[in-house]
Amino acid sequence: MQDTVSITMLDDLPRLTLIDAADIGIFALAVYAILALAVRHGSKRGLIAILLLGAVYLAAQRWQMPLSLIAFRIGFTAIIVSLVIVYQEDVRTAAERVGRWLFGDTRRAASAPNSVNDTLVRAVFRMADQKTGALIVIRGRDALERMIDGGIEIGAAVSEPLIYSLFDSASPGHDGAVILEDGRIARFAAHLPLAKSTEKYHFGTRHHAALGLAGCSDALVLVVSEERGVVSVAKGDTLTEVSDSGTLSRQLREFDDYCRQNERVVTVRRLFRERLTLKFVAVAIAVSCWLLTTHNSADVYRTFLVPVQYRNVPKNFRLAETLTQDVRVTLVGSEGAFALLPPGSLDVMIDLSGVAGGNQIFPVNEESVKRPDNLRVSAIEPRWIRVAAVPVETKPAANKPATAKPPTNKP
Repeated sequence: MQDTVSITMLDDLPRLTLIDAADIGIFALAVYAILALAVRHGSKRGLIAILLLGAVYLAAQRWQMPLSLIAFRIGFTAIIVSLVIVYQEDVRTAAERVGRWLFGDTRRAASAPNSVNDTLVRAVFRMADQKTGALIVIRGRDALERMIDGGIEIGAAVSEPLIYSLFDSASPGHDGAVILEDGRIARFAAHLPLAKSTEKYHFGTRHHAALGLAGCSDALVLVVSEERGVVSVAKGDTLTEVSDSGTLSRQLREFDDYCRQNERVVTVRRLFRERLTLKFVAVAIAVSCWLLTTHNSADVYRTFLVPVQYRNVPKNFRLAETLTQDVRVTLVGSEGAFALLPPGSLDVMIDLSGVAGGNQIFPVNEESVKRPDNLRVSAIEPRWIRVAAVPVETKPAANKPATAKPPTNKP
């Protein structure tokens, strides 16, 4: 008995088609983007609000609350526009990465020579011993121009004396950041965006600036604490303290390897390695929404008066005026499928390409009814349509009498 019930429940589940799988994937991607933005910016209240709104929408969809559904459909566009405005930097960065993935790397960062990495390691740990604050940005693939404010272009080679002088307390730009591109110092005294949420870290402005830039780009940011004399590395949403030069050298080599890789390889690795829990939650939400919007334990039957459209009438025939204009069609499907049915989207198509003179009968079957794939045809009335085709008489062209040309007088 239990096996029978289980088989019946499985039979009641909707069939997953290729279109359904694509629909679930697109919706899961949108849900993951919203959840990732909320987690990245530490907006716990915003995340809870989004989940509550999603639960309310699913409940309204499940029990067919028309007013709530209308409110959600109207407000959905406003919510999307608001998210794009608030998180425009994240949206731009994501669009650039998608473009690189689709059309190839527009700019593959050159890896820094080993001598440059060794110079950086020696310089930051010496400044840490001397408790000299420092902020060094190593560019990855993402463009940094729109994220960085101010700064002085220098385009100099990386050397320890130059780094010490740039972060010396007597230097006018020692509070800013040094930007490294392609193994050279491109700019100094630059100002970075501050992290919007720093609940996990209780450090100074340099650390918040490092997290702010690393959180909205793929850059690697080195920070030297002026108060504690500690070296930290900001990558993505995390800030990690580095206790020895060997660990920092290894992280710099890994970052160089990342810069040399193809964008599509990097994307695939991110897909299966990073934020797996968040991705699982997004897929689970998408599947749940799909089940609730497409499945109902009891099928719903509704009858519509559907207009008939006659197509492909040969040019040498015309149709009599007494044609069937409407057909009663009964459709079956879930309540959610009917709720998503656009008004006026149903049609009955009759192909008259093979029509002959006189009265003819054409069948009206399921293939004749234009409808969404999640609705099935239960009944059609009438099942046959009589069509009267009359040949169009073509009048022969009148023969004009030939006229003689007047003679021409040649000199």
